[in-house]
Amino acid sequence: MKFNKKQKLITLVVGSLLIVAALLISVLENFGMISWHDVYKSVGIKEVTDVSNTCEMSVHFIDVGKADSIYVNCEDKDVLIDAGEQDTYNIVLEYLQKLGVKKLDLAIATHPHSDHIGGFPEILDELKVSKLLMPKIKDELVPTSRIYEKFLLAIERNKVPIKFPYAGETVNLGNLKIEVIAPNGFYDNINNHSIVAKLTYKNVSVLLTGDAEKESERDILNKNYNVKSNVLKVGHHGSRTSSTREFLKAVNPVYAVICVGEDKYNLPKKETINKLKDCGARIYRTDLDGTVVLKTDGEKIDFITSRQ
Repeated sequence: MKFNKKQKLITLVVGSLLIVAALLISVLENFGMISWHDVYKSVGIKEVTDVSNTCEMSVHFIDVGKADSIYVNCEDKDVLIDAGEQDTYNIVLEYLQKLGVKKLDLAIATHPHSDHIGGFPEILDELKVSKLLMPKIKDELVPTSRIYEKFLLAIERNKVPIKFPYAGETVNLGNLKIEVIAPNGFYDNINNHSIVAKLTYKNVSVLLTGDAEKESERDILNKNYNVKSNVLKVGHHGSRTSSTREFLKAVNPVYAVICVGEDKYNLPKKETINKLKDCGARIYRTDLDGTVVLKTDGEKIDFITSRQ
């Protein structure tokens, strides 16, 4: 098919405008003023990036409602941080099995609330776990619930080695570095006993905060830990008890992920969302985006969401 002079001119002008627009977006993205994610969203395109040839680490924020379950694969190492509620263990287990996960090099139970440990008994029965990290808490705060009892029995039944990490400890799994930066003492609130871990792979870092609240955040800052991270898993499902402005300023996340679902507390709170926006973070929410997957080669970060 031949083009006449007018068609050729229109094609040249449109092509030039698209090139200029792409260059402009790239420049603005470098200054943090806009992103291709924003452009895709504005025109209704689902953001799914194929980085299968470059992905060396992936972090999967599994959609289990108002609960946490985060799977990390780094090269040949597999880690699970929390396992959701007891009635959603099958979601986590099936998700891991579809990815071909047969063992866990490390599991972390950030703290013994049901929405973080509920799914562990069945998962520990199905997958071999090389080591489990869990926090020490005050004797008077030790849960007496049936779920916590099942969790302990599963650990014993499967002979899973337990370690109570201390703040400042580093766990190295191949090229993945996991720095434990909380808890920094004993508190009157189980949430503040949450293990807070900073995952670093090459030049990419992800801060996972469990349900740590402002008291724990304050102590982390007072200890002068380097919390600056590309990605923040927002504390306590976006509750107002976490994510102080001082903490967010220190973390300075480019991306923030909130693991949340419908419940009576109407999380995440608007003030938390506003604080995240004020610090310039691009926000992902499992209640809106479904399972959120971060993929990286240690330099570039891409996100895939299971929902439009």
